[in-house]
Amino acid sequence: MLYKTEIKVNIKAEIHFYQNKKPNNIAILLENNSDEKDKKFGEILLFLLYTIRTGVNLYRNCEVLGRDLIRFVQAELAELPPNFPRASKFDNKRIEGEKIFRIPLVFNTVTGEFNFTIKSKGFGFLNLGGDIIMYAPISVLALFDYLYLERKNDQDYIE
Repeated sequence: MLYKTEIKVNIKAEIHFYQNKKPNNIAILLENNSDEKDKKFGEILLFLLYTIRTGVNLYRNCEVLGRDLIRFVQAELAELPPNFPRASKFDNKRIEGEKIFRIPLVFNTVTGEFNFTIKSKGFGFLNLGGDIIMYAPISVLALFDYLYLERKNDQDYIE
């Protein structure tokens, strides 16, 4: 064992954007197959890794994404306006979004396995249109919104 604590995280997350509906219609698929004791830790780790990776990929200075995220968190905790587009749970009846971020995470301290990738779909060849620059930061905020809404009654998780 590489670490003193045994942690087994296995999460598959997808962020779907639907353009043919209202603007910013977002659905999140989150399959958390982690050990029960590691589910919350896995969700937080996924969010942190995704936020850092998005910031590094898109911003010369991660402070911009951090500042935007802090403003969003403050608004979330103070209740967002009713017309703010919210991330909803992806159900099996939905079709895939036109633009998708797939974010698998595997982290196992027993075997030393670590796998974290971000795959995008629907942004065109080499993303020459630049849409990803607009959708990626929104996807970070959508993932935060989704995790917050799913766990907002769990005080240990929120703190």
